[in-house]
Amino acid sequence: MKKPHYRSWIPKRKVVIFLAVSLFLLLLPLIYDFGQLANILMIIAAVPAIIMTFKLSLTYNAFSPSGGNYQDKIYDLAAQEFDLEEGKALDVGTLSGALPIKLAKKNPKITIEGVDHWRDDALIKRRDNKKKKNKKNRQPLLLGDEECRQNAEVEGVSLKQVKFSRVHINRLPFKDGAFDGLTSVLTYQQAAGEKNENLVYESLRTLRIGGEFVLIDQFKDKNAFGDFDKFIKNMDVSEIEIIPLEEKIDLPWILKLKSNLGNVVILKGIK
Repeated sequence: MKKPHYRSWIPKRKVVIFLAVSLFLLLLPLIYDFGQLANILMIIAAVPAIIMTFKLSLTYNAFSPSGGNYQDKIYDLAAQEFDLEEGKALDVGTLSGALPIKLAKKNPKITIEGVDHWRDDALIKRRDNKKKKNKKNRQPLLLGDEECRQNAEVEGVSLKQVKFSRVHINRLPFKDGAFDGLTSVLTYQQAAGEKNENLVYESLRTLRIGGEFVLIDQFKDKNAFGDFDKFIKNMDVSEIEIIPLEEKIDLPWILKLKSNLGNVVILKGIK
């Protein structure tokens, strides 16, 4: 029986890269003698890499279905908090389509469009290389939007109810007030080279007056969103409820760190 494939917020390759760097810095002085001072410096340099590898491994396990499964728990929470009964909803940063699929199952009267940029450049190259070499794939390499559609079909959700589009979230190709509902989970803080708060405002632009939103992100992170009170004021919404994630989910210590989910709050309200 075919199973859905949902990408992790912490890619396994990231953990592997940090592990490889740690082992390289730690073992190289044992294999080749660069001199006492150089050997000591390389071992010292390995320490932060080892610590980061340890933190990443624990975080990956906490999010993984075979570990704490907290990634799915947070998506479940977002679906639970979103009360739209009918109309069109937009999910920004949909990743593998988990939240739109959950929302579609919860309420068959709404339609959901999931959008993401999906940095699939490396995957496209791998797929093209396999085509050139005429290699047969036991499991085809799916791009982000393709993976979302396959997950929906496997989960028994109609592609008439959910739609997935590849867009840049800093300039959404939708008219003002095009949607009745808006969701996003841990997307805006991850956007590099952008003013994170502006991405939120751009998403809210597409929500109609009176529309419902549920946004979960590291909104208390000043480096990403600036002053929290100013950010909330500039959202310019009629109703808003601010809920720390820890009030809804009992997080393990590794996820409570500020570098993980310690700054995450739920913003729920009406535009």
